[in-house]
Formats: sequence, structure tokens, C-alpha cells
Amino acid sequence: MFWSRFVAPRALRHSFAAVSLLGLMISPARVLGQVNVEVLRKALTKSGVHGTLNGSITTYQGNTMGTELGGGALLGYRSGRDLIYLTTNASYANLGGNVQVANAFAHLRYNHKLDEWVAWEVFTQGESDRFRRLRLRTLMGTGPRFTILDGDVASLFYGVSYMYEHTALADSVETRVRPDDVSRLNNYAALLIVLEPQRATLSNTMYYQPRFDDFRDVRLLEILSLDVSVTGRISASLQATLRYEAPVPEPLKRADLMVKNMLGVTF
Repeated sequence: MFWSRFVAPRALRHSFAAVSLLGLMISPARVLGQVNVEVLRKALTKSGVHGTLNGSITTYQGNTMGTELGGGALLGYRSGRDLIYLTTNASYANLGGNVQVANAFAHLRYNHKLDEWVAWEVFTQGESDRFRRLRLRTLMGTGPRFTILDGDVASLFYGVSYMYEHTALADSVETRVRPDDVSRLNNYAALLIVLEPQRATLSNTMYYQPRFDDFRDVRLLEILSLDVSVTGRISASLQATLRYEAPVPEPLKRADLMVKNMLGVTF
């Protein structure tokens, strides 16, 4: 009761403020790049700061066509029952012969472990995407995360939460398909499979986010990644992200596929 009434709302306000501040540091021309943080969660068993700094080569099909170079950071901190992590990245693209910043993304999440099988999450996020005509989208939410299976070889988690979302589209979009402010039911399932201990992990995270007052308005997101420890602190990742959104304004497509190759330094 104390957590849900006092701690969670306070943490939600602070986390939203943190990403809002981060958003002021990111040019509106930059945009989204989701990453799979479940591998980092699994690795954060000891107290202190851990994370990954990486560079990437990305190919796009869908609303965005082309190739780009990018970089990002995934930072986490654990202390006792508490875990907080921040993931952020930006991409520099060569599209149509023009070098430009294409996208940027930031996500901040706080977890408090209630017991061995249940944790409470508070999160906030900001993104912008020139090619999806998305000037700025911010969201924040809170809800429980359940550990269904936590073994040495495989782990399975499920989270459900309320999510408030604000979207500002580019001025070039004449037809608005939804209100700027909506509430969504955020569901996600995360599966981790250890292919080789301390060396290779396969992970898949799926998000299903319908609008509370109109379940035909939905966002689907799937992130599949293979993470391999090359040597010491050097790691490599291959990640595929499939995004589906409906409805979307013309002339946007409902689905986007992104394949990303990353080389990172862990600490």
C-alpha cells in the first residue's frame, strides 16, 4: 500500500522529469531506436553501475529506406531490491546522398522488487522520427512485472501497466488519426535463452499496446536479438525490430522492419 500510494507516483514524476530533461538535450530531428534491455537486466546481479556503449550499422525497410551509422548507451544501476536503467541512442544517416541525424530515442525505467516473483516498474520514454512524421512522442507508465521462469538456461517475464502517451506529429501531416493524448494498456513478454554460458544469449521481447477506449488503435513491437561476448569486455549483437502501428496517417506504412548490427564495450 505504501509503495503504490506514495513511492510509485513520486518515482513516476521524477523519471518523467528526467527523460523530459534528456529530451531537451536531443534535437527534434533525431529519432527512435528501440533496444532490448533484458540481457542487461539478467546481467545486473551485483550492486553498482553496469552497461554497454556501442556503435551500429543499420539497414531500414518500410517508412525509412537506407543505411545509417549510430551509437548508443545502455546504463544500469542496482542496489538491493532497486534497479534503474537508461537506454538512449542517436543515428546519423546518409539518405538520398544527404548526411543528417535521422533519429534519437531515450527510455528510463525503475524497478522495485516486491518479492522473488513480482517487481513494480515505473518508466518514461521520449522519441522523435522524421520518416514516420513523428515530431515528438513522450510516454510514462507504471505497473507490475512478473517472473514466470528464472532458470540457468531460460527465463520468462511478463509485464502489464497503464501507459499515458502524448504525440505531436509533423506539420506536414494533415489528417490526424487519433487524439494527441491517449491511454494505453501496455503488455510485454520477454524470453531469454542462454545458448552458451557467459558467451551467447538469445532474447525476444514482444509488446502489445492497445488504446483503452479503442482496441482497434494498437501498437505492436517485437525485438529479437542475439548477444555474443567476443572477448573480455567486447560484445557483438545482431538485432531485428519489427514495428506495427494502426491506424497511421497517409502516406505512412503500418509496418517497419529494422536490422541492426552492433559492436559494444561492456563495463
